[in-house]
This record gives sequence, C-alpha cells and structure tokens, in this order.
Amino acid sequence: MKQLIPIILLASTVLTGCSSRAESGDSAEVAAYVSPNASTPAPASGGSSRTCFTADDVKSALGFDARSLTGGMRQYGTMWNCGYAAADDAKLPGVTVSATVSPAAEADSTFDHMKQVVKMSKGGNAQPDVLPVGERGLAYGTSSQARASAVANGQLYSVEVGFGGVANFGDKKDGAIELLRKLMGS
Repeated sequence: MKQLIPIILLASTVLTGCSSRAESGDSAEVAAYVSPNASTPAPASGGSSRTCFTADDVKSALGFDARSLTGGMRQYGTMWNCGYAAADDAKLPGVTVSATVSPAAEADSTFDHMKQVVKMSKGGNAQPDVLPVGERGLAYGTSSQARASAVANGQLYSVEVGFGGVANFGDKKDGAIELLRKLMGS
C-alpha cells in the first residue's frame, strides 16, 4: 500500500499538468479559430478587411427592415460570415440573410449542393441560373430560400436568404444577387 501512494500522487500530478496544458491549448486554438472582432483583417491572400453589406442594403435589395446578428463580418477559421434577421419577427418569423466568404476550394461542393436543392424543389432537370458574376456564379430562388454564389480572387462568395416560415414571400433571387455583388465589391 505504501508503494501505491507515490504512484497515485505521481499520476495525479502528471494528469493535472496535462489537463492544464490541454485547456490552455484548447483556448488558444479556439481563439485562433474564431475572431471576435467585426473588423478583423482578412488573411494575407485577401489583402484587406472583409466588410459585409449593411441592414440598409438588405432593405434595398429584399424589401424588409433587417437587424444585424453578427455586428459585421466575423472570421471562423478560413471562413468569414455575417448575418441579418428580419427586424419584425411577428410579420417575418425566421427570415434570415447570411453572407460568407470562404476559400474557392469549397466552390464545387457549394455549387453541387445548390444544384441538388434546385432539382429537389423544381424537378429533375432544373438547374440554378448561371450568373455573369466573378469567375463562376450560380443563383436560385425556391419557395423557402434564395441563394447566389460566385468565385472571384481565390474566394467563394455566397449570400443566402432563408424565409421558409413565411408564405407568399416572393422570389428573392434577384435580391440575393444584388447583395452578392455588394459583398464582392462589384
């Protein structure tokens, strides 16, 4: 029993040290992954600060007052994101607008997903509309969402408008395209 006590104390000390290092490592990893500042500069490949369109831009493009959910563009690893919700939750419950900027390597999977959504909502031969925006661009509008995405300067830019809880909301594809152009700075 006397031999077991030093082993337990040693094991306890080692585990405590590992735990402290793991917690500080996890905290540093999370801090490096999520930027809490809306004006965090873009990665070196981007060369400038990422900015999002404004609530006024949302109103102009989509026709409803919006409030920011993110307080500007936020960085999450290699992705940048901003979001808005309809200001009037009673009239427009669950209506959201999100914008993302991510590496162009994600474009193929994003475009494949867009094609699947359109086929499921509009029929087997339906395709998203091709946009003359960026190097590649696609957009669609369904009864519950609209999305526009394009690749430019090694980045994938996307705007998605969700409105599944609102009947007769209308096609917001053109508004999503307008917001995509603003997001891309064109």
